[in-house]
Amino acid sequence: MVAQAPLAEYLREIRQQVCALCIERRPGGPPCVALGKWCGVEAHLSELVSAIRRVHSPLMGPYEASTECLVCQGCAAHFSSDCPCPMGYLLPLVVEVVEAVDQRDDPPAR
Repeated sequence: MVAQAPLAEYLREIRQQVCALCIERRPGGPPCVALGKWCGVEAHLSELVSAIRRVHSPLMGPYEASTECLVCQGCAAHFSSDCPCPMGYLLPLVVEVVEAVDQRDDPPAR
């Protein structure tokens, strides 16, 4: 069984590996909230990590469905014209980070 890392560890890795590719990122970010840009990835990090951890698939479809159900459906900006969330195009990278953190933090089986 994989032990879940603290959310701060996921956030640190996402900021290092994913945020640099975000087209919504403000100069000087992350974090972007202090710079006037709400970030759906950071705002829903707990739900996002949970949605990813529920799936184990070589395909992105199941991750997208899980994220839609557990994150997007509860988001106030979902389906609005000002949806600020970059999760759609960054989700594959976020999945890689979450799974890598989990794998790194999982002690080897003996």
